[in-house]
Amino acid sequence: MMQQKIQKTQKAPTLLQWWAWLVTRFVGWLVMGCFGCVVVAIIMVILHGLSGLTSLQAVIQNDYQTVVATAKPATLSLINQVLNAIPNAITAPDWSLPMISQQYQRDLWTHLLPVASAALLASKLVIIRLYLLLCWLPLFLLLGLAGLIDGLAQRHIRRASAGRESALIYHNAKPLVMLSLLLGIFIDLVLPISISHTEEILILASVLFALAIQVTAKSFKKYL
Repeated sequence: MMQQKIQKTQKAPTLLQWWAWLVTRFVGWLVMGCFGCVVVAIIMVILHGLSGLTSLQAVIQNDYQTVVATAKPATLSLINQVLNAIPNAITAPDWSLPMISQQYQRDLWTHLLPVASAALLASKLVIIRLYLLLCWLPLFLLLGLAGLIDGLAQRHIRRASAGRESALIYHNAKPLVMLSLLLGIFIDLVLPISISHTEEILILASVLFALAIQVTAKSFKKYL
């Protein structure tokens, strides 16, 4: 009986709370996506050596051409300033570590310098991808808003006609909203492929995002 009383007193989340939940999860996964891009770049260099760095540079050049073709002059100038502040590679220092042989130090720098260069190149790629993701954000917002309005309209119809209510649909559809966003974030940030090859998948992710919001809003409780 006590559990039933507690469940009755619990209120359904408001739209403002739901959007706050969505924004905080999005920012958190965005940070993880940036970190994942650096990790993937380092793994590429560890597995493929200098050819991995070459492939990473090719992806950066291809994506940068997309930025040049779409960005305004002021925005492009700001992006160039940030990119130029990050070096392309790190050279071995002139100083040597005490109590360690010169041969061991050379071997150590031989293995560490490509990894550090990969991290720097991945940082440049993250900056470019964040701009490109920002360019795709209006599509996600527009389709998400359309899905929210349609879902709330269907919820209002269900409320007016005393339709059947199912909390199972709401709880199953809610994670799909975040999952569709994660699909777009990780494709844009993490995968070391050119953005020109992922446009169709990003469009699919935005459509799935709108459908998930539409189903979630439609299945809100009739009385909040």
